[in-house]
Amino acid sequence: MQTNRLIRSLVTISLVTASSFGCGIKHPPPGSHSIVAANGGEVSQDSGVWFAVVGNTREAIPLVDNVGERVVNSQASAQITSDLIWRSHQGEFDFIVHLGDMVRRSSNGEWGAFTGRYRDLIDGSTLPEIEGRRIPVVPVAGEGEFAGDPQLSMYGAMFPGSGADIGFNRVASWGYFDLETAGNVWRILTLDSNKAQLGSRWDEQLRWLPGVLRGNYDSLIILTHQSRITLAIDGESNPDEALSELLDVVDYQSGVFKLRAVLSAGAYTSEVYLPEGRLGVAYINAGASGSVAESISRWGDGSDAGFGQVQLESMFDIAMQGEFTARGEAAGWEDSVFDRARGEGEWEGFVGAYSSSNLPTFGYWLVNIEGETMTSTLQMLGEDGLIAPLNYSLVCDSEGCVGGDN
Repeated sequence: MQTNRLIRSLVTISLVTASSFGCGIKHPPPGSHSIVAANGGEVSQDSGVWFAVVGNTREAIPLVDNVGERVVNSQASAQITSDLIWRSHQGEFDFIVHLGDMVRRSSNGEWGAFTGRYRDLIDGSTLPEIEGRRIPVVPVAGEGEFAGDPQLSMYGAMFPGSGADIGFNRVASWGYFDLETAGNVWRILTLDSNKAQLGSRWDEQLRWLPGVLRGNYDSLIILTHQSRITLAIDGESNPDEALSELLDVVDYQSGVFKLRAVLSAGAYTSEVYLPEGRLGVAYINAGASGSVAESISRWGDGSDAGFGQVQLESMFDIAMQGEFTARGEAAGWEDSVFDRARGEGEWEGFVGAYSSSNLPTFGYWLVNIEGETMTSTLQMLGEDGLIAPLNYSLVCDSEGCVGGDN
């Protein structure tokens, strides 16, 4: 990957002093990180661009995450991060997208732990522990980043230069940059769906949004923390109807068929949905990159998201069935486990679901954009602790989105 050609407007970061970000933060941040581009910037590469997408990499919270059908695997986050570092050092992708909940709570201790985990992957002010190539990040704010820091002062210090300029030395958790590859321009738009936490900044984001949607670009990708659609059994679709409110503006202002995909991490899952069919928007959830995973229903009520019945994208579901069957037969699972996953037999309710106890969807998404085509594959953590691609890819282009085998 020719990163020097890719990153035209890479923001080079130096360590920030406490006086430069104030707003209640009493100590300088434990390092800072290089972002891919400042708001309104441009990134250009003749060939395809590759990036990894993760979410919810924070440590588990005792008595909060060990509930319902969630499982906690304290090793999963380290195994995923190690794979990302190795692949980055091999030059296999150009940057990383983090969809929020990097920390449990915004504090020097939590951000110090985040910096320590990613110092060999994400470029920035902290020196790496091992020699190798480091890459920039596209950050997205989640609930964890707001906790203890409602003005996002620490978040802004950790990722200086990110977000739109809203004046008065405040931090905006929304912004955009353009990614040009093989003659096509993809607008990468970060939106903040944390409506309750934003307060009056929510209205500022809504006023800002139409202007960036009317620009000159071919396709649009939205990055946000909370998910419009999830069938995670302990998850919530479209909280406060915030994301659907933002997407209504996008639909009205961006033009027909420009929005290709919404990438989010509201639930601790890996999921794909095409609720409006091939010509609609792809919803990709990448929230299982940390220590927590949730069970996923295969179909269910989508009314909270503004749809009727929704189901996992059919080819993704088939790939998950194959992975589930292979693991189950190798481990000798009981018939009731298979009955639940298939929605058949003696399982009460006949609603199919992938149990996190049997098939946690730990992993991350690897995305390639070249020309008018975006291809997404799930890199999944196996029971052997190794990361391998699920036999599935989602391809989105000018003719819509379709799932298939790798």
